[in-house]
Amino acid sequence: LGKALSAEYLSNWVLAILAGLGAGFALKTLNAIKEQARISRIGLRAARIATSAATAGASAAKRSAELAERALHLTERADLLIDGINCSTPYQLNADTVFTLMFKNFGRTRASEVTQLFTLGVPGAQPVEPPEKTPTIVGAGDGLQLPLARLGDCINIGTYSAILKGTVPLKFEGEIHYRDVFGFNHRTACSGTYTPKTFTFSVDRNEAD
Repeated sequence: LGKALSAEYLSNWVLAILAGLGAGFALKTLNAIKEQARISRIGLRAARIATSAATAGASAAKRSAELAERALHLTERADLLIDGINCSTPYQLNADTVFTLMFKNFGRTRASEVTQLFTLGVPGAQPVEPPEKTPTIVGAGDGLQLPLARLGDCINIGTYSAILKGTVPLKFEGEIHYRDVFGFNHRTACSGTYTPKTFTFSVDRNEAD
């Protein structure tokens, strides 16, 4: 016992105890570092998830804004369509007959730089275009009259009876072009065939883009 309590043995015991304590502290420190690393990894994953969610949210917001803008353009744009057709010589056809296309802007905003190109004629003949008109503006709910070519400039006298009998079709076709308030260009494609029973045209096509 005296030998075990000698200075040499006591110092060994002290070193052993200190070594044990040091190992214990080292183990605790290592565990703390591992825990901190685990927490850091969780935080990094959470940050990545948050970043991904933010990116997805930004993309969704952008898509929603684009859809809203498209909806605005569709609902507020100008929209020119044929609203009727007038004849200068009701219930008859002659060389001086002029048909007028009556357009209306059914949109909520004005149409500007309105131009048109329409032809009138029968199969086999050279269609005749009306005189060019200066580009104009058509406000929301307003109308625009577009006279076609004079009938005598399109067909010969012998064709009138065939048109009235319905054996030769008299047709018009063409397009009207315009720009809306958002700066986008549009067109309306139209065509029609003369109906002898009603002495006017039936509209075969009246389509805006």
